[in-house]
Amino acid sequence: MFKKIGYLMSSKSSTHKSLAIQDQKNSLFDKYILTCMLDKNGFIIDISKAFLEFLGYKERDVKNQKYRFLISKYANEKVIDEIKKTLNSGFTFNGEIKSKKKNSEVFWANITISPLYDEDRKKIAYMCILSDTTHEKKLQELSITDSITEFYNRNYFDIYMKKELLNSIKSGYIFSLILLDINCPNPNNVSYGVLEEDKAISTIANVLRNNKYVKTNPVFRLRGEEFAVIVINENAGYIRALVESVFESITTLQIKSAFSEIGKNMTISGGVVSIDTALKNVSSIEVLDIAETNLLKAKEQGENKVVYDVEDLDKKKDEKDTISILPNREMLINDLVHLDKHSMLILLRLNHINSLKSIYGINGVSKIVSSKIEELQDILLDNTATLYSLNLQEFAILVTDEKLFDKYFSLIKYSVLEDTMITLSAFEESDAPIVTMSAGIAYGIKNILHNADVVLQEALLRKQSYLIYEDSRDVIDKEVESINRMKVYKKALVDGAIVPYFQPIVDSKTGEIIKYEALARLISNDEVISPYYFLESSREDKTFEAFSRQMMQKVFNVYSKNDINVTINVTYENLISDDMIKYIKNRLDKYGGDGITFEILESEEIKDYKVVEKFILMAKEYGCNISIDDFGSGYSNFTNVLLLNIDYIKLDGSLIEKLNSDENVLNVVKSIIDFAKGANMKTIAEFVSSKELSDKVVELGIDYSQGYHFSEPKSPAELGLAYDNI
Repeated sequence: MFKKIGYLMSSKSSTHKSLAIQDQKNSLFDKYILTCMLDKNGFIIDISKAFLEFLGYKERDVKNQKYRFLISKYANEKVIDEIKKTLNSGFTFNGEIKSKKKNSEVFWANITISPLYDEDRKKIAYMCILSDTTHEKKLQELSITDSITEFYNRNYFDIYMKKELLNSIKSGYIFSLILLDINCPNPNNVSYGVLEEDKAISTIANVLRNNKYVKTNPVFRLRGEEFAVIVINENAGYIRALVESVFESITTLQIKSAFSEIGKNMTISGGVVSIDTALKNVSSIEVLDIAETNLLKAKEQGENKVVYDVEDLDKKKDEKDTISILPNREMLINDLVHLDKHSMLILLRLNHINSLKSIYGINGVSKIVSSKIEELQDILLDNTATLYSLNLQEFAILVTDEKLFDKYFSLIKYSVLEDTMITLSAFEESDAPIVTMSAGIAYGIKNILHNADVVLQEALLRKQSYLIYEDSRDVIDKEVESINRMKVYKKALVDGAIVPYFQPIVDSKTGEIIKYEALARLISNDEVISPYYFLESSREDKTFEAFSRQMMQKVFNVYSKNDINVTINVTYENLISDDMIKYIKNRLDKYGGDGITFEILESEEIKDYKVVEKFILMAKEYGCNISIDDFGSGYSNFTNVLLLNIDYIKLDGSLIEKLNSDENVLNVVKSIIDFAKGANMKTIAEFVSSKELSDKVVELGIDYSQGYHFSEPKSPAELGLAYDNI
């Protein structure tokens, strides 16, 4: 069925073997991948069996339909517009959609739509690939949803309100919060019991859900019969219409108990606050406090009352930073008190503030600080972190999503902490100040503000751009170690002391050596040092390419003088360097590539798979094989691997180590093996450290093995290989 996938494959393959492999890949796509092909106008011209089975349609139902047929049942119009905009610009669209199958079952999916080109780079079609995320989405929804009403719960209310208020502040929108406290009457003063109470709450929820105003805005059940509605950028007339509509719907409801047929009307109280964020400086705490105060006033006035009053926020200006509209230290402390999961806190300090004041005055410094605030706000990733202004020269960023710790660390290190020239109209270009910042970073739940402050002060004293908290002694020890590491690495690079060691990769069944993987080592004072000690230094010192060249030169030297097959590691950083690619081609021109395997680490660093594909096509022209490293480590993508012309999949060592102890890991590995066999790819198990693991690898049918059970990495001399001292 799915034949046009050949667009993505090399058109140079002419042998029966190549055609057979391509047929197998097409068959795998058709069976397992949710994918379809669109013509250049967006009409479906081909679709996989897997996609049809997933949707519940027949091929005739979807052929020649517009792509919106698949995704627009629930898709936000903004998403549709973004897809159009992205594709018209010639880029690949990646995003999330919500849609409906033929049987009306709702699903969520990550969608990728990428343009396809002919040999003349003329756009001829689009490839659309979906990855079903419904299970994950439902689990996520369960954690943020109230089980009785199916509205969002209180925990999510705090998160959502904070995020949307920050969005409103950035856009200058009106932010409105409506609190509703609904009183369910107790007929004849008889206790309902839990079941009757739940029925009453469910009835209220249905009324709110069907209200024409409420259903277009997020609703939250805070506690008991108290609900909240958040409305973004609507005027006072709309807010009053919404409240009046809800009051009318609720007050006409009657509730009956199991003990009486006589119904009594419900009553309701409302507290409303609307803030024009372009004019007023507020935090989520302040907004909620005003709404709760108004709700209390409404209850004091009697049944079915609502209060819209907004307090004079100017009297609270001591609670807000006068420089910005960001949350202040008090609000940071409040957020830290309620912290319930491992988090990252970054304290940032503007350096030389007194010198800046003396040169540019307080107004000039205010402009500098405002510029830094804008810079800091720009690095926040979709409100996944909160920025606080603590005083004129100190800021804080709180990150509560552990998966984003590394991203924020990189953003701070390579963006914010770089020297910045402030270019404002208030300064002549020749007088533009150079502004630097220092950072203290701490992780955890308890005492992270204190810990981050400790290392910030240490960084200032030591004139370091940043320090990470562990404990006082560890910080100093690690900094000294880091300095020493850089010295050792630089000397080794200059002295040519970066050398290859070789670890055999063996046939899992027979133990016969098939090839060797070249692994970098550093020689210092006759000691062999592993790459974990110096690889980060090579990147920090921006000499990674020089390191890669020195290593590759020596590996090719060994390869040229011995009848062996060798695996060479390359990174995405290598592949995006034109100079490095030219150097690799130079080596292959000189020594050939029939016995060379390039092993690529598939990680989140890969931003453009076309770069990877281009390198693979070049390497294949020299007869090289391609292996994907650390497959199954968390970033692996089955679709990407299928699109690339891969020969080997190396299973991540963390999976192999747990084969005999973790049933879930075992199932994951079995799935990868089945996938690889179906795609005609060989599998390699790394970190095989014992006979028990080796036996398990054989039992599972993994083709090749590597690890200390067979041999540790050894120098060419130890292996009896010929080489030149370069």
